[in-house]
Amino acid sequence: MEDVKIKLIPKEFKELIVEVEKGKIKIPTFQRNFVWSPKDIKLLLSSIYNKYPIGSFIFWVTNKQLDHHREICGRELKKSDSSEIKYVIDGQQRITSLYAAIKYGKIDDNIHIYYFDIEKNDFDYKRVNFIHNPEETVEKNKEREREIIETEHKKLEENNCIPLKKIFVEGPIYRKYVRTFPEEVQEKVDGLYTKFLEYPFSIIQLENEKDFKKIADIFDRINNTGKKLSVVSFMIAKAWANKFDLRTKLNQLRKEISDFGEIRDVIILQIAATILNNKKCKTNEIKDKLDMKELEENWEDIKASLMKSLDYLKQKFNIIKVNYLPFEAILVGLSYLNYNESNLTKYDKQIKEWFWRACLSNRYDSAVEGKIEKDCEKFDLMFSNKSVDFNYEIAWEDMVSKIISQKYSLRNAFSITVLALFANQFPRDFDEHATILNLSKTFSNLNKSNMHHIFPKAYLKKLKIKYEEEENIEKLKEVNTFIENEDSITNIMLIPFGLNKRIDHDQPSKYFKELSDIKEFEKALNSHLIKDLSSFGILEDNFVKFIEKRAELICKKFEVLTGRIDSINEDLEENPNKPLKIIEKELRKIIVEKLSSKYGNKFWEEEQIIPPDIKKTVKDKINEKLKRHPYEKYKFEKSSEKLEKCDIMDYPKIIFKNKSLFEEIFTSWDQFETHFKNLNYFRRPIAHNNEFNEVEKLNGQAALIWFKKILNIK
Repeated sequence: MEDVKIKLIPKEFKELIVEVEKGKIKIPTFQRNFVWSPKDIKLLLSSIYNKYPIGSFIFWVTNKQLDHHREICGRELKKSDSSEIKYVIDGQQRITSLYAAIKYGKIDDNIHIYYFDIEKNDFDYKRVNFIHNPEETVEKNKEREREIIETEHKKLEENNCIPLKKIFVEGPIYRKYVRTFPEEVQEKVDGLYTKFLEYPFSIIQLENEKDFKKIADIFDRINNTGKKLSVVSFMIAKAWANKFDLRTKLNQLRKEISDFGEIRDVIILQIAATILNNKKCKTNEIKDKLDMKELEENWEDIKASLMKSLDYLKQKFNIIKVNYLPFEAILVGLSYLNYNESNLTKYDKQIKEWFWRACLSNRYDSAVEGKIEKDCEKFDLMFSNKSVDFNYEIAWEDMVSKIISQKYSLRNAFSITVLALFANQFPRDFDEHATILNLSKTFSNLNKSNMHHIFPKAYLKKLKIKYEEEENIEKLKEVNTFIENEDSITNIMLIPFGLNKRIDHDQPSKYFKELSDIKEFEKALNSHLIKDLSSFGILEDNFVKFIEKRAELICKKFEVLTGRIDSINEDLEENPNKPLKIIEKELRKIIVEKLSSKYGNKFWEEEQIIPPDIKKTVKDKINEKLKRHPYEKYKFEKSSEKLEKCDIMDYPKIIFKNKSLFEEIFTSWDQFETHFKNLNYFRRPIAHNNEFNEVEKLNGQAALIWFKKILNIK
């Protein structure tokens, strides 16, 4: 490895500015963005004027003109006519500040005129109010900008304030300008001019032609002696040394995904490292092991995996903004999944369990990179069709009280997790068709004005005033409890701004009664995790009852989404017939599939396949149907159509008759028979609207879950 030669070279102020102007001194793209304020620049000028030390500049001197370098303060500089280029390794904030002060480069997208106040004997600045007109030509805009600046110059000069741009020019031009002022002013300006010209700027030059990586290492070490260089800045420097413009790639990518919100560069680098670096994405592993050539070659695929992840979040979770994402690290795992699997649909259940368990357990709150690596190892097992358990610790026993006590906040991961759940329900508007809300339009920034308090704050405060006037102590205690929990996440609902404004501070019983006139009111209400107005305490305006009931329902939804309880239990509460119908449909589908593959599509006609008593019963049902509708004979020509006329309890008879075909599915015939009997006992009270026997209910639920797992029903 070639050694770096170090030279200490003094440089004059004018020479420094001229070399920047001529493109001989350049800011490499790996440098941080310019962050100094106008006041910082003023202090730098004052330090030079008072001959205070401002530190050395470190330049890397090379004959290699790299393609990628930064503009200075919004101004594209000339291409150097010299073969030798000086890249700023340390001191870019000071170099940029001096150039901005003398040449009026842009700071925060604004031009600032720096001047020396003769009377105060100090520097100051004035912001130029210039608005670029897109309808005018570039030259016209520049001309208008020059005119505005010249007008400001004249105003300053009238008050003995000297614009710096007028001073640091060629000698004859400077002398001609200064002579326009009185002698005492000339003396002070000459003193200023001389102090800057004589100030000993110290330049440390690093000379090394070939070893770009060594220069990047020096850059890292320099920055580590002060503010630690971020992994992003280091990797941009490392990429730049390898002639890969990572900064531009990151900027372009963030622009392409801007609809989703601001995703940090470090997350994108972690995605790249997880994919290319054997799942290792700790800072030192990114710095030491992420190969730049490999990163450049795979950049488009890495970018595609992130974009697919954002689309997956939108489609499967209804998460349309990074604001709805409790932890950005979720994107790393999702991108790893998308990079390694073209279609994630078959893993939807496991991915959803991982997502909600990671969020509820606060998994990515600390030691993030190590946990990402472990999660990706589990994803590898998942791809190999091995059993995976995302058994992160969640305090379920405290979940309901935690939900109630959680105040609505855009900075709290648990609050955002609940908001993500609200979004995941695909909430509906309270219009005639219960239209699914477009969250990307209505709630793009999770603005508080769009977060409706179901029990409005103004209503609760009005109650308090009323009870205070009535001196009703009991009611006052109750309403104080209301107000204490008014910002509970359980009191938040996603509705459009217009409806929120219309409801204003009405009491819930009143505005919900008005909304209930719409046709699909119940569907809309349920999509906001409110079962009904009565049991949730809304009709009686009972806030305590409401937040308890809603918190219980939110908790139950989380239990289903994490796989803690089977979704079949939720279905049974909502619609007991639903899981039975699903299992019946899947059983029929498997019977048709197995019998057709063995005996062909006319398996119903084959001897010894369908028990005779079932054939007779089905035939009688079809004939009875055809007596009333003889024109529907075509509906019962296929074996599968005849099978649909069977009772669910006919299916085990058909399966037992053809045991060998179904052994790979139902491996234990004893369990099959037991669960089918329990399923039959369970369905009878549902069919006749009778009350459940508690034991038969539990056995029936177990049977439903068993069939769901055996038949691989998601």
